Amino acid sequence: MERIYENLKTFEDYCEALAEMISGSGTGEKTAPGLLKKPPVSERLLQSIWMEGHLKKDELKTLSGKSVEILSPGRWNREAGPDFLAGELRISGENRKGDIEIHVSSSDWIRHQHDRNFEYNKCILHVCLYQDDKEKNDALFNGDRVERLLLEPYVDPDFKTLKDTFTDDDYSYHEDAGVGKCSPIFRSLDPEFLNGFFDLAGDGRIEEKMERLKNQLTGETYDQVLYQALMSSMGYKGSKTLFFLLSKRAPIAEIWEYSKGKDPEERVIIMQSILLHVANLIPLDSEKKSPMDEETIRYLNVLNRWWMELSGYFSDRILPQTKKWYAQVRPVNFPTRRISGIARLLVKIASNGRLLDNFATLFRQGAEGAKDNQAVRRFLKETENLLTISQDPYWSYRFNFTSPKSKKSLTLIGADRAKTVLFNALLPMLLLSARSEGDKVLEDFILRCLKIFPPLPDNVVTKFMRSRLFGDEKAAKQYIFNERRQQALFKIFHDCCNNNEVTCDECYFYRQSRNRVCDE
Repeated sequence: MERIYENLKTFEDYCEALAEMISGSGTGEKTAPGLLKKPPVSERLLQSIWMEGHLKKDELKTLSGKSVEILSPGRWNREAGPDFLAGELRISGENRKGDIEIHVSSSDWIRHQHDRNFEYNKCILHVCLYQDDKEKNDALFNGDRVERLLLEPYVDPDFKTLKDTFTDDDYSYHEDAGVGKCSPIFRSLDPEFLNGFFDLAGDGRIEEKMERLKNQLTGETYDQVLYQALMSSMGYKGSKTLFFLLSKRAPIAEIWEYSKGKDPEERVIIMQSILLHVANLIPLDSEKKSPMDEETIRYLNVLNRWWMELSGYFSDRILPQTKKWYAQVRPVNFPTRRISGIARLLVKIASNGRLLDNFATLFRQGAEGAKDNQAVRRFLKETENLLTISQDPYWSYRFNFTSPKSKKSLTLIGADRAKTVLFNALLPMLLLSARSEGDKVLEDFILRCLKIFPPLPDNVVTKFMRSRLFGDEKAAKQYIFNERRQQALFKIFHDCCNNNEVTCDECYFYRQSRNRVCDE
């Protein structure tokens, strides 16, 4: 292959070159601009909101005014056809069982020609985020009409919060990976070309993480946004939003202010009291189904004593009780333990009330001493240890307030979670700050850290994409060997595969190949 990669500067340039090679056109013509740009709202996000139940369920009404009660959201369909199958709803008091289709805009029903497709005849509800036409229901192929539910007024807590906290990694995906149509091309490409392609894709993904954080800075301090990112990193799927809301309702500046002047251990207790009460995770007397041991009673008494003093500042901000805190969460990762760990982490790393500045100072010191990649890796390991919380007098031996005491000490924030916080929250936030301050030394060191960061644990998307692009693990290992490269897999999946894990029909390269053939 001609060394065309020497003239390629951006991820989009590489995608253009790959599309040309896959099409075999050799024309060198640029394709239509914007094909790699993501839509402002992903249907996958809306599907996740529906599946996870982030809705004001007692208020739902269709556009024609009919009440809607969700008995079952249905089974998430990853094949052709409606998005959710065999859902169960009660519409105006009538129980209905059937499929649910979800779109960003109401007119997408016609644009996608569902009215001409018999596979959508079983739809009992069309859910859309926005209405961009005047219709109140939609036509089915068999001549019937399906009710519309406009999602935006009913999203709970609100759509912006969910958009800020849900990431592509949180969505549900089909786990069975097949070899993609692009795989033969990828396996035959010059290694230097692929290395450049994956590096730019990984860097693009990191830039997107920074952009998400930058969007949260409006009206907020850097410390608050980093605190929000730390909190969100403690959650899993639906609970991420709850951690984010907790960080907004108990801001870092306030919990520092109300605990200042105390010794470190007392500050931890004060922060735990505020956060656990605002999160509504302190058991009420009516909820105590069995007697609590003396240690738990003593700990609760301390928390409640501080809450009596400080509740006036927060009593109108308490989150509604919800089981989402515990959904799909192992006991060792229960929110009570994570929140208590965050309180201890904040006192550990920012007892002076400065969070981002302390980390920036730490990383500037790291830049001075890390002369080679081995030294950078040691520094990252030391920072990971700093973010790890292994000891708490109460929570090291408890899952929640009612569980029996464990004989073995349990880490509150372990090494894997600390690595995730470091890569997904701390490094992007420091990079964003360094660029805004024009701190080139700090920026260059953060980029060095990001480029050699060890791989985080696999998930469905990374496993899937290695198979789609390379067909087997052995071929993939030559290129996917650190977290920067794993982030490239997310970037390619979302931009080039267009979130489609079932077929290659939405593939950027495949579509460009077909477009070129048609043009010729």
